[in-house]
Amino acid sequence: MILWLLIVALTFKPELFIVCNLGCRIKLSLWLYMEKVLTLKLNGNRKVTGTLRGFDPFMNLVVDDAVEETKSGEKRNVGMVVIRGNSVVLLESQERI
Repeated sequence: MILWLLIVALTFKPELFIVCNLGCRIKLSLWLYMEKVLTLKLNGNRKVTGTLRGFDPFMNLVVDDAVEETKSGEKRNVGMVVIRGNSVVLLESQERI
């Protein structure tokens, strides 16, 4: 029983489903982006670049070594941040997946 639970735990790959306006479901496998450098475009014309360290079912993201690019083009180091999932407009990997 314990061995079976361990196998299930090791093979579990969390996936999120995004529902579009027309009712279609899009599968998003965020675990592929773990420990990769990402650029996130957020609502309000904001942009953050950093390493994805974690996420939850609501697509809230934990980003480490985050750098925020302001509207004027200046870059500001913000360290480790939690970004709410509903503010993410675009997620782009800077490394090969």
